[in-house]
Amino acid sequence: MRSNLQAPPPGGGSIETSMLDAALSESSLIVHNPPDIPVNAEILSVCGVAEENAAPGTYDYIVLDFIAWKVLFHANWFSTLDISKLLAAHGDDKLKNQVLGNSRDQIVHMPANTRDFKTGFLNQVAARARAADARKTTLFIMVFAPVTPEQDICVDFNSEKMSFITIDMIRDAIQNAIGHTKLPVVFMTASPLTAGWMCNPSLLGLPTGASEDNMIRVISQSCGAVFADYFMNVFTKRGTPFLTDEQRAKFRYDDITPIWSTDVQTNALHQFQRAIHELLEHRHTMLARRHNLDFKPENDAWPCLRPRNSRPLLGFWGVKWNEPEETDIDKVDHFSFLGEAFGNSRVSQVFHLRYLARIELATCPGDWALNGAAFTKELLSKFLLTAEPDEIYVKRVFDAIEFRASSMTLAHILAKALDLPFPGARCRYWDEGNSKQYNRFQTAFAVVHNLFGKIAVLPGEIRNEMKCVKFFRPSRWLSTAIAKKFENSSDVEIQKFVEVKVAPLVKNIRQTQFDLVKENKAIACLGMGWVGGL
Repeated sequence: MRSNLQAPPPGGGSIETSMLDAALSESSLIVHNPPDIPVNAEILSVCGVAEENAAPGTYDYIVLDFIAWKVLFHANWFSTLDISKLLAAHGDDKLKNQVLGNSRDQIVHMPANTRDFKTGFLNQVAARARAADARKTTLFIMVFAPVTPEQDICVDFNSEKMSFITIDMIRDAIQNAIGHTKLPVVFMTASPLTAGWMCNPSLLGLPTGASEDNMIRVISQSCGAVFADYFMNVFTKRGTPFLTDEQRAKFRYDDITPIWSTDVQTNALHQFQRAIHELLEHRHTMLARRHNLDFKPENDAWPCLRPRNSRPLLGFWGVKWNEPEETDIDKVDHFSFLGEAFGNSRVSQVFHLRYLARIELATCPGDWALNGAAFTKELLSKFLLTAEPDEIYVKRVFDAIEFRASSMTLAHILAKALDLPFPGARCRYWDEGNSKQYNRFQTAFAVVHNLFGKIAVLPGEIRNEMKCVKFFRPSRWLSTAIAKKFENSSDVEIQKFVEVKVAPLVKNIRQTQFDLVKENKAIACLGMGWVGGL
């Protein structure tokens, strides 16, 4: 699939590989097996779950992930929890020996308080970076702790105020330790929005050897459902690629949905629309509802970026893991659209989504007093107080959190690709205040805000513009970054930059997402089934 990277509007140059390398530093893959790293990679693995969040029905599954990955790797292992105590209570003798028996891989205790954990973690990042740099190899960082949807580490021990170790802090620690940014760094955490693990393949934005097509695909996948509303519309209109020319000729108007649809037709349409939305939310991984290590080549996410070229290959990991048989995903009491994600039970899934809701309400300073954020604030605040939310309510909350995260990710990707200065902080933590470049901000915002999508409502619902999730922070943040870059330029230059550089990149990302949705076999089956019943 070509993504039309070489065909920007007149007056603009081609999108350079270096721009995509930079954008890739804000992108990620959803993986279910080890990344493609050299056999001599320097590996740091840290479990940072608070003790009060390690009980069943909370983040115990993240602790179990830490234990599972320790079976696979020799690494530098650190934990705020007493893993030997947990294994004594729950592990069998074979597992205890695998996890604790190797003297080379003792699990070192880390302090369970915010200040000392932050200091200790960043010190270890610096030490491992120096070791990797000295050996001319890759640094692989694994973090088993709750994270924001943008992969910042959440630190909240002993009911302390929630704090964060951002990926920019990690980048700074590496650069300060080695004095340059030429070290290959792979960064993996628990996946905050799917089952599996979230892996940034190039934290410092170095060349990965991937093609431009593959890079724009991974970048586009990382933008999640930011354009889901647009796709749910275009894929169900007369221009849908799932109509043949002969079928299309039968329809006179753009809206091809029958005025008096049967229940079968309506259900087929809604199933098709929701599948599009969830595919985008899942970052196009087919294992978004499966939380297990999987070593089948057909389920390997890494080739989406580039072929594996390091040793050992997947077969080695599969033998070492001795993979258990898969369970029937539909025989467990979880929310069906989440599957095994977030602990594989309704209790743990609600716990995780409440945690993400608290992150939203504790960040985005200045937003929550605005009228435009009132509906979102009410949605999330009530969710925190609802004892047993039903699946529809949980979907609404998940969709809101995912949309906000994807919009911020898109803003970060655009800023990195276009070499824009971050306006003081990453989008989630940015405090807008009074902009010194207000007029230039307005010039950029007039166009930029239209480049971001609207949240998709549930199938069958009609958007109420007065009562829906609205999120202008990413477009305002990006507009401020543009104003900062062009603080001594004219409005005409800013308009030209947005039209020639920003808009074409957004359109490339959206077009690539369109192609990825169209290529998906499950979506194509649902789409053709729907149009066949019209």
